[in-house]
Amino acid sequence: VDWTPACFGYELDDPDKQALRIALDDPRPVVDGDVRIEVDVVRHGRTTAGGSLRLWSNGKLACVGIASFARHRPGAEFVGRTMPEVAPIGAEEPPLDKNLEFPLFTNVRRWSRFAEPSGPHGVRVGGWVQQVVPEVIDHRWAAFLVDLWWPAAYKAWGEDFLTQSVDMGYHGRASLPMESLPPGTPLLVVVTARTSVNGFVDEDCEIWSPD
Repeated sequence: VDWTPACFGYELDDPDKQALRIALDDPRPVVDGDVRIEVDVVRHGRTTAGGSLRLWSNGKLACVGIASFARHRPGAEFVGRTMPEVAPIGAEEPPLDKNLEFPLFTNVRRWSRFAEPSGPHGVRVGGWVQQVVPEVIDHRWAAFLVDLWWPAAYKAWGEDFLTQSVDMGYHGRASLPMESLPPGTPLLVVVTARTSVNGFVDEDCEIWSPD
């Protein structure tokens, strides 16, 4: 999902518009090698824009999606969510050293804060994530974090099952980048799972700034 804001934003060529909603269906996994991405902007208005995306991997269609971008404007705002209470990263606290054999995890530092197999929030995992090489924190980076942590369902299952994302959604709720989030700022990733039925798992992921 992290390539979508960059590709669609490039075709849109409108820096005033922010990623609002991205929905992707993944009929098959993306494999190593070249990929081809096609973007079709079907609406480009003064306030909102949208279109579709297709990604081919190894010559086969691997992802189909839709994206909506919008110019943020003041309105009747409220927020019904609160950031979980977690400890900040300790000055001498080492990051996780698990799964470093996967290239995905060599680009980030992780500090676990949740590993709950049950509870009022469902199954919950996650923690602080920081870039190894500081770069701008934008919707591309936030979308990357949505699918970074290991699935929460692993904490509830009594045995290991192979998992693969078959569909994914991203909802941007902040204007990025922002001065209060300079490159290298750690973000809190919270992943919860409440349902695993018929061979599919539903998960939710929230990305929080330190403040």
